[in-house]
Amino acid sequence: MAKETSFCHVFLSFRGETRNKFTCFLYEALRAQGFVVFMDKTDICVGDEVDLRIKEGIRNSMSAIIIFSQNYAYSTWCLDELVLILEHRKNSKYFIIPILYEVEIRDIKYQLGNYGLALKKHRARHNDKVEKWREALVEVGKILGDHVEGLQSTFIQNTVELFREKLAVKFPECCLPTPKLMAPFGSVVVWLIIPAEKCVVQKSAPLKGALLKSVVRKSALLISAARKSALRTSVARKSALLGHKNALPNRKTLS
Repeated sequence: MAKETSFCHVFLSFRGETRNKFTCFLYEALRAQGFVVFMDKTDICVGDEVDLRIKEGIRNSMSAIIIFSQNYAYSTWCLDELVLILEHRKNSKYFIIPILYEVEIRDIKYQLGNYGLALKKHRARHNDKVEKWREALVEVGKILGDHVEGLQSTFIQNTVELFREKLAVKFPECCLPTPKLMAPFGSVVVWLIIPAEKCVVQKSAPLKGALLKSVVRKSALLISAARKSALRTSVARKSALLGHKNALPNRKTLS
């Protein structure tokens, strides 16, 4: 059954090679923070017109995160998405966050390496589109992108925080989801919902044995620390309020 396209905070554009390596973890991280994310295979159902659903997904989103990988430009679908994203950006507050997954921004901007080879290959069957794709790559190459480096869990956490900040600046009228505390441990990301006694674990590695015990122990410590901090804040506020009341002149002395 076809699913209606609705509003979403962000559209993810990526090549399939990053789906299970990076993109699915970014998708889950954004969703865990309450953001509505459009991602193919999850938002396109049997019976849908793929091209139409992609266009609707871009048009109904507030932003796009584009994961540029080695073979991104070999996909005509990805290149068409890129063109649509940039066109939508011209007429709205739509913003783009480029992520560089094992590629350099100069490869995209100047069509070097696989990006140049891909466009050369496309000329055989899509010569009428190649120039538009090339212009799109040049344009997006001017936007500062971030390389995926170090622990993916930490990088994803930083990306989600950056996304929230940009969304708040671009759409101040938008009611953003309540942020949740994120604590990365190695390749594992633990999502802590405070003050509820609940720990939701989104994993990129099997949680078994000692690793599972370590995550649970560290999660408990973080929850405890967060509660103590909240208690201290509450006490400080009450003390400040009481001090303020005591400083007020007594009504009787004024009469």
